[in-house]
Amino acid sequence: MFSIRPFISLLLSFGYKIWRRGWDPKSREIVEMAALIDNIGHFDEKSEKFSDYADRLEAYVVANEIDNDKKVNVFLAVIGPDAYKLLKNLCDPENPNTKTYTGLSQLLQGHFEPAPIVIAERHKFWTACQEESESVPEFVARLKKLASTCSFGAFLSEALRDRPCLWITSEDVENPTSPPVNKRVDLRGGP
Repeated sequence: MFSIRPFISLLLSFGYKIWRRGWDPKSREIVEMAALIDNIGHFDEKSEKFSDYADRLEAYVVANEIDNDKKVNVFLAVIGPDAYKLLKNLCDPENPNTKTYTGLSQLLQGHFEPAPIVIAERHKFWTACQEESESVPEFVARLKKLASTCSFGAFLSEALRDRPCLWITSEDVENPTSPPVNKRVDLRGGP
């Protein structure tokens, strides 16, 4: 006897959508329903950043051709019980179903990945010291990463230029026998 199941699983493995007929009891019409492609899984803050999860959700919505009016419901259904409970608390007293997808996404983004405090980030930048095992290019790369959250704006190139002046230790000044370093390091990262 021939079974259609292996054929359907083969089609699904190639990404084809399988259409099936369903019954809509409200309108008493036969409607077409599409099988969903894959599953996105629940959001787990221990294994990924929320912004990455939101990007995967966007890809899931596009791949499954989900309309924007259903996007909130799909988001609430797939996000998982822990994240839904948190979202419900963040939306209180309103229900998450009444919000837009963008609003819900921004709420969770602000909770899981809050904007850095500029003063604290600048303190980290200005007090960073070169580790003994760290080369100058590695230290410069770490300084650039620290500077990326400092909101220096137009002052960024000057801050990166002036920051190495703080590298000079009293040992370098007191020990005149050490050979001078004439190597110039370009901190701006440009040509």
